[in-house]
Amino acid sequence: MIVPGTINWIKFARLVGLWAAFYLFIKFGIYWIDDGGFAFKQYVITKPIIIQSLVILMIAKTINSLCRIFIWDFIVYKILKGLVPFLLVQCISFGVYTVSILIIIGMIFGKSIVGFLATLGGIGVIIGLGVQRLVLDAFSGILINLDSSFTLGDFIQINVKNSLVMGRVTNISWRLTTITTPEGSEVCIPNSVVSGTAMMNLSKPTVISEFEQMYCFHPSQNDGLISEILTNAVLYLKEMGYLENTHPPKVRLSRVTCEQGAVYKIKYYLDPTKNGPGKVKHFLNTAVLRHANATGLHFYDSNKMNISIDQNLTDGGKIEKQKIHRLELISAVPVFDELSNQELMFLLSNMARHIFKPGCAIVSQGEEGHSMYIIEKGLAKVHVKQEDAPDAVVSILNPGDYFGEMSLLTGEKTTATVVSETEVVTYEITKDIISSLVHENPQLYENFARVIANKIISTQQYFKKSQQHEEKNTLVDEFLHKIRDFFHRSHTKDTIT
Repeated sequence: MIVPGTINWIKFARLVGLWAAFYLFIKFGIYWIDDGGFAFKQYVITKPIIIQSLVILMIAKTINSLCRIFIWDFIVYKILKGLVPFLLVQCISFGVYTVSILIIIGMIFGKSIVGFLATLGGIGVIIGLGVQRLVLDAFSGILINLDSSFTLGDFIQINVKNSLVMGRVTNISWRLTTITTPEGSEVCIPNSVVSGTAMMNLSKPTVISEFEQMYCFHPSQNDGLISEILTNAVLYLKEMGYLENTHPPKVRLSRVTCEQGAVYKIKYYLDPTKNGPGKVKHFLNTAVLRHANATGLHFYDSNKMNISIDQNLTDGGKIEKQKIHRLELISAVPVFDELSNQELMFLLSNMARHIFKPGCAIVSQGEEGHSMYIIEKGLAKVHVKQEDAPDAVVSILNPGDYFGEMSLLTGEKTTATVVSETEVVTYEITKDIISSLVHENPQLYENFARVIANKIISTQQYFKKSQQHEEKNTLVDEFLHKIRDFFHRSHTKDTIT
């Protein structure tokens, strides 16, 4: 097996074998040619002419083969990290053979090469008129290699017939430039189109490129809150490794218009060869949407541009709106998906709101925990202690995420430490609140057990497919027993008022 970037000794052995075969042919294979040669029109082709011509062609073949083995496939391959310019290889190979033919005509046959070149030029003009598009593509390919506005491996963006093509240049042939998109598709574009179209090289001057995304919010909303949730959203992508740490992302209020409202711009930096810009844009949009929904922000609707969100709202109306938002936040938590409206309102009235500064431990691993938390705003990291190693960050929590439900419902010690990465706003639901709920509605025990069992099954792949139903029922029964036992031992007797 040939390892790329190493000397191909098999090709070298084939070259040596070719020379051996050529020697045997010269020694024994052309005995049938008369010493006087034979006539070809006005030319007399003798045995020495044939031998000398074949030797020159063999030398040309040897030069090209040695260049391919030791220069292109070894030295250039290592320098350019596997991106050997195929068109340049073919041009040099063609040039070597052309020079060898000119040497044969001038030195072996003793003819002037001027007439040959003139004839060749005339033929080239005729062929060029017939296949001018192909010739244009070929010369464009040569110019692309000489110009070096982009090279193999560069990540470029080009507009072809009002269609934006973005990807990595993987090949430049005589006729086509091949671009591999981040999705793995290959787009082949004629060289003449590439050379005649505006192109953006995202790999120069450095491979890290700047991208931006716009979001429109209603001008009546809090500017500081909007900037904060956009910063948190893009920070989440950075923590997940999609963005480059060398360039911090930026959030700016770009403009305010009647048609678009308050337009905010996020500038971020990424290596498009590692993470496709389209994929990163999708994750950013998803993160912004999630953070905006969790904090109650509204995107701008041009059809309602004359209606302010808080227009003509009394203080009571604003408070009612906040209650609706918080009710939506807790009702989206699977633990509470079967609670009635009255029970949800009870949670809403009794849960406590907490604000944690960056770097605060909201819960610590191994503690006795009797509360769960729902994140309304900010980012938090989940750390798990390891023996003889630094704490491992196993996940990043966004607005709408929750944690601590296992300790709340079973009394088990917390299995991880949750640290606020930014300013985090949470709602705490304590054991006393849940105890009042299950006292009035014992059916909730089974729902809580089923939610916890489903979470363990989905995150830890607890069961095999062939035993899915049996294992799930076992887990539900196990947690149902734990939850009932935990709350039956509680002396809290709060009821829903």
